[in-house]
Amino acid sequence: MKGKVDPPLLTGQIGQVMQESITVAHSWVRSNAAKLGIEEDFFKDHDIHLHVPAGAIPKDGPSAGVANGDTLVSLLTDRPVRPLTGMTGEITLSGNVLPIAA
Repeated sequence: MKGKVDPPLLTGQIGQVMQESITVAHSWVRSNAAKLGIEEDFFKDHDIHLHVPAGAIPKDGPSAGVANGDTLVSLLTDRPVRPLTGMTGEITLSGNVLPIAA
């Protein structure tokens, strides 16, 4: 949507850790926009609003950064994520994936 909100607007049933995961993924996508084929000026004029509705399975752990980053890249480049792909792991601001220990 048009606007100038940064970080992304988050609503719904999202815990603090999940909010941080989404914000870091958003920052990483923004900082790598050119490499990913996203117009560098896109984020100057467009906002991202993520809503997690009530009734979803509760989730608040540091394992969603990779999935959130992939979702944003897929959405903004119109490239779908391959079906049946599972993801877990946190992403750092430098783009490193932090595996989650069992």
